[in-house]
Amino acid sequence: MNLVRITDISDRVLAETALRERDTRLRHTAANVPGAIFRYTLYPDGSDCVTDMSQGGVEIWETDIRTIEQELAAIWALVPAEDAAALRASLQQSAETLQPWRTQWRIQTPSSRLKWLQGMGRPTAQPDGAVTWDCLVLDISDRKAAERRLEQSQMRLRLALEAGQISCWEHNLISGQLSGVGDLSSGQWQPDEWRVGAEMGFAVVHPEDRERVRTEVEAAIAQNTDFVLEHRLVDADTIVYCAAVPSVMPAVNRRKLSGSRWMSPSAIGLMWRCGPAKHFSALSTTALNIRSSSSK
Repeated sequence: MNLVRITDISDRVLAETALRERDTRLRHTAANVPGAIFRYTLYPDGSDCVTDMSQGGVEIWETDIRTIEQELAAIWALVPAEDAAALRASLQQSAETLQPWRTQWRIQTPSSRLKWLQGMGRPTAQPDGAVTWDCLVLDISDRKAAERRLEQSQMRLRLALEAGQISCWEHNLISGQLSGVGDLSSGQWQPDEWRVGAEMGFAVVHPEDRERVRTEVEAAIAQNTDFVLEHRLVDADTIVYCAAVPSVMPAVNRRKLSGSRWMSPSAIGLMWRCGPAKHFSALSTTALNIRSSSSK
């Protein structure tokens, strides 16, 4: 008599199918992430390896996945010597502390492009003493280039302000705070960043001009219009100077600050030392001309 045993494996088949579908979804997600997703392992003897590299790694390192996973030394060779030591040190520190890894470094790709990369990952200690990270590496070259352009622009602005002995300022109409670059409060230009309350800003205005300046500024704010002022400053030695103050109310980021009216949340302007007080009348005419031109 032959006996046949029949086992219902429906649940196992369903589980295996679900696992395959999940794996497919994960791979599809990894392939569409703007960066490289992979597992990095650092062994106790200092050797390392990469596994499960996503397609994004091909775009970043400009080589195939097989090379990345099997010839990791070639990938390390793309890192400039001055960055390699810091990169390895960041990984070693993360391995020792089991704290999340996050750092930036450069690579020189096979096409001779210099790229900035940012890497991050969470370490997990293994029973054999190794440490693994599930990593994400992003190409941040465009962001670094933008930061560099911003730094250069800020440097040119500072040089221009210094050459013209000009103070660039912003008045936050919500908090009332004044901040800027280039300090003229002493009558002499200083290359300092500063931040004061509005009342402190009015305090450097000559007492005879203070009420007029306050009135004109408040009127411009109420009407949400650009303005040009000219007033005198008093330095620590009580020497009187004139200052021209053109200002604009940026149209960007305007919001409803008063009822249903849309107003700019800040006023941005310049201030420069025009000369001794005896020139005040002549410079007032210049300020009016600037105001007239800006309104056209």
